[in-house]
Amino acid sequence: MNLGERVKNKRIDLGMKQTELAQKIGISSGAMSGIESGKKDVSRETIAKISKALEISTDYIIFGKEEAEKISTEENEFLKLINTDISIKEALESILNAKKKVVNDFNKIAHG
Repeated sequence: MNLGERVKNKRIDLGMKQTELAQKIGISSGAMSGIESGKKDVSRETIAKISKALEISTDYIIFGKEEAEKISTEENEFLKLINTDISIKEALESILNAKKKVVNDFNKIAHG
């Protein structure tokens, strides 16, 4: 079974129409048809969106090596980050700034 067949089978198992999945992940119905038929290459971003929409792991979509199962909380949080407008660099800068603030606040308290 190839990637497109795994996506199609899981979509059908969930009672979802092809157009519904396409809309949910932000691609055209034609593109979704191409993915399921194996005629269209799939980006990592699209695989991540399919994974989230169908609640299966990206490993299952790509390799078919594991049972189709609900994605973990950690995977879901990662997918949310990928699908936001915030860049990874901005997210890391925000974390670093928050850490610096905590250190500065601690130093103010510790040193009077």
